[in-house]
Amino acid sequence: MQIWQAFILGIVQGVTEFLPISSSGHLLLFEQILNVNTENSELFLGIMLHAGTLVAVCFVYYKKLVALLFKNKRGLIFLIIATIPAAVVGYFLSDYIDKLIQGRIALAIAFFTSGILLIIAEVVQKRRKEFTNTVGIKSSILMGIGQALAVLPGISRSGSTYAAGICSGLDKQAALDFSFMMSIPIILGAIFNEILKICTGATSIAMHLPLTNLLIGMTSATIFGILSIKLYKTMVLAGKFKYFAIYLVILAGVLFFFPIV
Repeated sequence: MQIWQAFILGIVQGVTEFLPISSSGHLLLFEQILNVNTENSELFLGIMLHAGTLVAVCFVYYKKLVALLFKNKRGLIFLIIATIPAAVVGYFLSDYIDKLIQGRIALAIAFFTSGILLIIAEVVQKRRKEFTNTVGIKSSILMGIGQALAVLPGISRSGSTYAAGICSGLDKQAALDFSFMMSIPIILGAIFNEILKICTGATSIAMHLPLTNLLIGMTSATIFGILSIKLYKTMVLAGKFKYFAIYLVILAGVLFFFPIV
């Protein structure tokens, strides 16, 4: 993998981790388009890219994160509850799911499903008259289920959790903020799971990628992660959420009918 490929994959990870268009699906897509050779170091690359997006969300939400850890115990409990479904599904089914969701048709179906979830959120947002700005047990459970669904490559984590939050009765700002906060433990979990596979020998690993390439990927993931969080919040609060759904449906159609990967 060349430096420019690492830089682009970092951009893809940073942008798509937080925009509601699926980071896992787009990484699979771009790795094939760019013909990236990770030289059996996929897990090291995954760790660094995830670390970059973790830095990004902690940078943007550090005040809320500190308040959650030391002041808002109720909110912390709901965050833990919301994390459980994805943690369970990811731990027990991640390897099976990775084998199940392969090829452009499966990826197209997943992208299309993400688009439908966003459309549902848009419809609910317009029709519901009353919303709350406080996360409760109902919203944390529903958003947790949405995050578990996003274990499937091509299903957007930020999109499915936001859609679940809106359907549970949260307003835009509350659904956005809790969705982003939910990404912190799940990204940490992904990093831990990848490190665990290395330490236990569950995966055969060879560290062939230059450290410079990995750091370039991590840095670009961090920078573009911060930018994508701000862009996502701006577009959602401005009522332009539907454009993400349109993009996903079009992308799904292209993948389904044209063998570009």
